[in-house]
Amino acid sequence: NLFFKVFAILLIVCSLFIFTACNNGDGDNNDVPFTPADHSNALTPKVVLFIGDGMGPNHTYNTELYAGESMYFSSFATKTKVETNSLSGLTDSAASATAMATGKSVYNGTIALDGKTAIMSITELAKRDLYGAGVVTSDEITGATPSGFSAHAKSRNNSAGILLSQKESPIDLLIGAGSYSDVYTNLFVEKGWTWVESKANLTTERKRFVATFDEVTYADGTDTAPTLTE
Repeated sequence: NLFFKVFAILLIVCSLFIFTACNNGDGDNNDVPFTPADHSNALTPKVVLFIGDGMGPNHTYNTELYAGESMYFSSFATKTKVETNSLSGLTDSAASATAMATGKSVYNGTIALDGKTAIMSITELAKRDLYGAGVVTSDEITGATPSGFSAHAKSRNNSAGILLSQKESPIDLLIGAGSYSDVYTNLFVEKGWTWVESKANLTTERKRFVATFDEVTYADGTDTAPTLTE
């Protein structure tokens, strides 16, 4: 298997969990209620989206050239491309994530907002239709890429506002790095989330949780720094 570092791995799993709409005071609420996912159909599709930070076709090509073998996904029968250009021109992670999550172009630094109006993301659409959705990242949970699928904010640098928006998000699962004060963890708990900070407390029995660790690593994981595989 070809292994390489991915700085912001985003995992979206349909038919797994649940969520509520996002609003941090920067934009309107999309009014997606927190509703349990419908697991009655065993054939419900499951979709996993992996995002490598700053990764494009040139990165894939050079990785394969260096390794002397093809990436696994290069063998997929179906391939497509997505335009991530921003309204500012050369895109950044916030606008790029917004484009992938919503299909809309925004200005650099913006997280899924059109002015003050929240743009509905694919995760919110999934929750609206009773699918589950979660975000897993090796970045901090307030990083621009994971935020594009879990928040609405005027600025990618407004970590406090992003957390408040994520608190209102309808997603069921949010895992990543970072250390946050009790002020924010308590707000999440008040909204029905469970907040955990150790691998031992991760369990499928929890219906909705945030998990933050010292880091999300690539090998030699610990209880407070699990690997992406774990």
